[in-house]
Formats: sequence, C-alpha cells, structure tokens
Amino acid sequence: MKSEEKWYVMAKVVKRSGNEVTVEVRIWLDGTLLEMEGANQEATNEVGCCAMREALGRFDADGGPLRVGDTKLSARERNPKEYHPPYGPVQVERYIHQRSHGRRVYCPPEHGARIVRGATPLLASQISHKYAQLNVRSVQTDLQQNHGRKVATSYIQNVAQWGQATSLRPKKRTGSTRCQRWAVPSPLSWLASTGP
Repeated sequence: MKSEEKWYVMAKVVKRSGNEVTVEVRIWLDGTLLEMEGANQEATNEVGCCAMREALGRFDADGGPLRVGDTKLSARERNPKEYHPPYGPVQVERYIHQRSHGRRVYCPPEHGARIVRGATPLLASQISHKYAQLNVRSVQTDLQQNHGRKVATSYIQNVAQWGQATSLRPKKRTGSTRCQRWAVPSPLSWLASTGP
C-alpha cells in the first residue's frame, strides 16, 4: 500500500442486535512501536466513540410529547449535539422538547444519561478525580498523554466545579427511557464526589 493511501484507524458499527452492538476496527501498524501504540490507543478510542454514539442514542425520546411533572412538552426538532465521553467527542442527533409557549428546553438524553456540561458521567468522574489531586494544566496534560484526549482547561474547570457539588454515582437504569412521564431531578441532587 502506498503511503498516500494509508489509513490509520477506522472503526464502525457493523451489527446491532437488541442491547448488543458489534464494532469492527482496522489499525494500520507501521513505523516505530511507539507509533503503533499510538495507533492502538486511537483505535481503542474510536471503538469507544462508536459504542457511546449507540449508547447515547438509547436515552433519546421517540419524538412524541413528554410529561415532566405536570408540564406537557412537545418535541421541537432533532438537533445535533456534541457529547464528551472519555474516548473523544461524539456527535449525536437528539430530540429537543419545549412547552408550547417556548422558554426553557428539555433534552431527554442529558437528563437520562446524567450528562455534566456535555461530559458523560465517566469523563466527568475522571476529571473531578484528577482535578482534586492535580492543577488544571496537569489534568489537561494527563488526559492528552494517557487518554489521547485534547481538552481545554476551561472545560476541565467547568466540569470539575459542577461535579464537586453533586454526585456522579450512576443511577441504575430501569425500564425504557421512552416513557411518557419523566422525573426531573435537580442537577445538584445527582452530582457529588465519587469517593476514594
């Protein structure tokens, strides 16, 4: 294969069956061992992104009206949103719901999946844990060198500050998220330290 035709990593979902997805990955192993390890880390992150795209989609509503407390919300439209799992940014199309007279919007994946400032619970937990022990530049360097993630220092601070006041412990998911009635917890009721 000629060098201009090289591909390094390519991951894609090849099969979906119930709660199971099959992801296929191809890795170009060439150069030094360090370069091959970098390609392997990139492949691992791409597999994680493929799986997270599927996982986040499972928290979306079906486009029908929802009831949050006593308020009926109608689906406005599907909008793309970038979420941040530990593996890299993931773009997901999701429904936005709103009351008939406008104002605040409600996004089921952000509440159901417990998204913190765009970060998934695992990335938010990792950032909070690292930021409690290191300064922001050290956290940024750690994420880039050890996880292959380039993250702005302001993003690290925003996620960590939001996470300090609340609990990042996962809430057990029961039943379908496509129900007609949603319980909306206060953001501060579900974010806090994850413990040692």
